[in-house]
Amino acid sequence: MTQSLGLTEMCRREVGDALRIAAVYTETEFEHLYLREDLDRQYTPAEIVTLRRELIVFALGKQQLADVTHAGKVRQIICEMDDAIALQFPVAGHFGVFVSIEASERDSLFDLGDAVEAWIEQGGLPAREES
Repeated sequence: MTQSLGLTEMCRREVGDALRIAAVYTETEFEHLYLREDLDRQYTPAEIVTLRRELIVFALGKQQLADVTHAGKVRQIICEMDDAIALQFPVAGHFGVFVSIEASERDSLFDLGDAVEAWIEQGGLPAREES
């Protein structure tokens, strides 16, 4: 799907082994650039498909949220769970970046978010059709 080189390395520089997942997604594809070994054994292929669908649903609601808040475009969607923090970066339509880290790295959350946004802005993602 992509030549999204550098995302995993950049995330690992920010949070080290606390990185759980780094992925790029479109409407029809979900490419794991990094899936930590212990998690690879934990998730089934069906769960990965469900994760991709949920990411798209979250991203589709971003425009309504931006319209209602009158605060600009949605840059990141953050979900905090007991054991993990998930960051989603909806870029356009059904296209974006997903990163998950251990909850213990909460203090690194915004540094990681800034680094992923900079990676996106510097052309880390392949060319895509705007939706």
